[in-house]
Amino acid sequence: MADIEVIDACCACCLKTAGVPDKLKELEGDKVIEVVFDNPDMRKDLMEIVEEAECEIVDEREEDDEFHIKVKKKAG
Repeated sequence: MADIEVIDACCACCLKTAGVPDKLKELEGDKVIEVVFDNPDMRKDLMEIVEEAECEIVDEREEDDEFHIKVKKKAG
């Protein structure tokens, strides 16, 4: 099973403040980061951060007005 770290960005003003870009750039191997946020406008920002960090989304769900998106490094 992959190692999963959760970043709760629900109270953050933006994903950068929550440290998401830095965490995604540091990802290695099978490690997965789950980003949780409640502002739907942050989804577009997250997609850009994921692309810049050469990562990919492996799971996405909405639960209790929160978005849960799991990200890992692209293979190869």
